Amino acid sequence: MQKKCVFDFDFIGIQNYTREVVKHNYFVPYLKAKIVKAHKLKVSITQMKWEVYPPSIYAMIAQFKQYDKINKIIITKYGTAFKDDIKNGKIKDMDRVFTHKALFRTGKKSKS
Repeated sequence: MQKKCVFDFDFIGIQNYTREVVKHNYFVPYLKAKIVKAHKLKVSITQMKWEVYPPSIYAMIAQFKQYDKINKIIITKYGTAFKDDIKNGKIKDMDRVFTHKALFRTGKKSKS
């Protein structure tokens, strides 16, 4: 019989880029579903054509908070690829600022 590896995690790192919306599709073998492209949902998207959906990080944090022996959760990556808008030699990156502010609000919500 194989022994299980049991130990305390220092932390769990979460990387989150987007969410996926799926719909029923009879013609897709086995799953019978397919991903709905973000641009068809008429939502804000990144240059990678991923949906900007900060609540997805809340779902990830809520899931990992349920696990025993996790001392800390660190968000190590949230994919936000936006076009750099350069004016007078400075980058005005309001899309990324808006997204990160929404992420911080969502992160605070998950602490309760």
